[in-house]
Amino acid sequence: MKKILFILSLLIISTIFLSGCVASTDDTQNNNYTAPPATEPTNEGCGSTTTTNKSNYDCLIMAAETCTPAKLTDLTTINMFGLLVSTSTQFEIKGLEAGKCVFYQKTLDQSIVLSDEIKQQLVDSGKTAAEIQTAETEANANAKQNAGLELTCKFNISDLTTTLTNWKNGEASSHDYDVAECN
Repeated sequence: MKKILFILSLLIISTIFLSGCVASTDDTQNNNYTAPPATEPTNEGCGSTTTTNKSNYDCLIMAAETCTPAKLTDLTTINMFGLLVSTSTQFEIKGLEAGKCVFYQKTLDQSIVLSDEIKQQLVDSGKTAAEIQTAETEANANAKQNAGLELTCKFNISDLTTTLTNWKNGEASSHDYDVAECN
């Protein structure tokens, strides 16, 4: 049980690091996955949008090209080694400050579901259904602690535009913020 919790803790730490920095995947249909309720999408200056549609990044990308204020609330689900991690994140371009484009993100919610595949692997390794449920519940409790995490970065306009374009195309990296001044 401790080994499972340790592995889940490592994955959660990775998730914290990657939160908001990953692309959506639709790899959840075969895992009896139910997404958490999505936060109502907002996209000021861009019209209404759907949280799970990556094409909605187009509005944010266009706003980034001139550093025009805009918001997008995005629901991203990734499959990390059998953990289905759903994160609702608010992205906001706040405008220019000292020649840099101020970009803000806030994690609104995060949840974790163990895929059927990983549950079966745990059963095969001798874990009981109760132990697996406990591990999933604890992983979710840890994930919920990410709600409210905020990050504000100052980008060159071209770097922010490139970063958002990469995210839209599913090309996210833990190095995306290396070109920005973040606090």
